[in-house]
Amino acid sequence: MARILIINFHRITDGEWFKATLEIIGSKWTFVPVSVLEELCYEKLPHPNVCHITFDDGDRTFYDIAFPVLKKMSVPASLYFSPKVIIQHSNYWFQEIPKLSTHILKQVIVEMCAFPIQQIDHLEIINILKCLPINKIQAVIRKCKEIQGSPEFASQNITLSELNEIASSELYTIGAHTLNHPVLKNEDDRTAAEEISGSIIRLAEMLDTEIKHFAFPNGIPEIDFGEREICILRKEGIKIAFTVMPGYNNEKTDPYNLRRIGLSGESKILIQAKLVLGKKWNWLKSVINETEYDQRRKIYSILASLGPGPQ
Repeated sequence: MARILIINFHRITDGEWFKATLEIIGSKWTFVPVSVLEELCYEKLPHPNVCHITFDDGDRTFYDIAFPVLKKMSVPASLYFSPKVIIQHSNYWFQEIPKLSTHILKQVIVEMCAFPIQQIDHLEIINILKCLPINKIQAVIRKCKEIQGSPEFASQNITLSELNEIASSELYTIGAHTLNHPVLKNEDDRTAAEEISGSIIRLAEMLDTEIKHFAFPNGIPEIDFGEREICILRKEGIKIAFTVMPGYNNEKTDPYNLRRIGLSGESKILIQAKLVLGKKWNWLKSVINETEYDQRRKIYSILASLGPGPQ
């Protein structure tokens, strides 16, 4: 059975690396637009080994570095981001975290969420925050900025005019990625629906086009999203949705659980290893180091012991 490879990028800091990476992939795979990917998922057509390129979040390095390379090589891609972030020319919550004190962030979390500090002191701050609903994350960040006296941080994402330029090309397709990039499983039914539906509707209005594709924030099945979220996507007319689980896809893959192999500056040898290992990559990582999934399971266990979730 032929395989469907989907590659995911977030930030691109080196154009030469990006070009070389596409050349490695293109030597064995045929690049296709997301429209072809959608056809393969639903029409179950025979196909050679094909690859689709995706970008999450709309980081401005896409426009500055990746976009010129993609155009020069005529490689199609799809881009998933929050219309709210683009319109407001602001940042996602996780883009603000590196500029804030980890120590103060954890102090604020202990105060707001009643976490025992000794139980979270050794855990990564990003994984702790991913276990909280988006309103609590935003409150933590606001409080930390207040304590630090931090100014508003400049946007790290593409502008609306740049988005329109990208969307005007037939090679590139725009998809939704929620409004505030929450971990949807942490949200109540109303917030989850607003995050998903709101992003699809606002994006369609911005671009005056139908939005048919979606990328789950964070994107780990069951821990980040589940059947509730997929039902909302179906209702909104979304045809395919992407996870961050590594591995290959085929004609039998669930269109709402498409696997993607993430790349972010690896060496040629490591890129080839990821492509060979596919879904076994996560298993190998878990053998070597504690994974995000492992840490978040511990955090959710702590939250459960504290009583009702932090809403």
